[in-house]
This record gives sequence, structure tokens and C-alpha cells, in this order.
Amino acid sequence: MTQPLATAELSPVLDFLAAITEMLDVPRPDNFDDEGAYYRLLESRAGMLCGYLGHLVEQREEPDNYAAGIRKMTASRPVTYAPYSSPEDGEAAPC
Repeated sequence: MTQPLATAELSPVLDFLAAITEMLDVPRPDNFDDEGAYYRLLESRAGMLCGYLGHLVEQREEPDNYAAGIRKMTASRPVTYAPYSSPEDGEAAPC
């Protein structure tokens, strides 16, 4: 999962693209039993984003101020499972 960038460092369009990336960068689950939750979350976020972007195109609006809306949608669909984390050097991977 990528770390969110400080929005003050980015132009409005790059901030908009960063928000899209953050929304679709869903971490894989640590437990195989949570794969369904992972795919449901990814599908839900992608569907919301598609509708949001479609509205922008339909209204012919510039994306300058829409990053905050995308981040709000991302926050409304949080990760509800334990994300996978790779083992530290010398540490055994979980079975």
C-alpha cells in the first residue's frame, strides 16, 4: 500500500490522481479467509470511483477540487480486515 502524499506538495491535478491511487490501493488480506472482504472492498471502491469520475466527465468539470471528495469516499469504505505484512528479515512467514 502506498503512503498518501502531503497534498500541499502537489498541484491540484496531481492531488486528484494521488487520491484515485489511494482509493484503489487496497491492501491484500493477511488471512485467506478475508479474500472475499478484499474483493468486495475493491469492487465497492472502484464502482464508487467510476460513478464519481463519470459525473466529472458528464458535467465537463475540471478535477481541481475533487481529491477531497475521493478521499471522503475512501474513508467511508475502510479496510475491515488485517492487511498482509511481509515478515521481517530472519522471521518465519506465518503458515
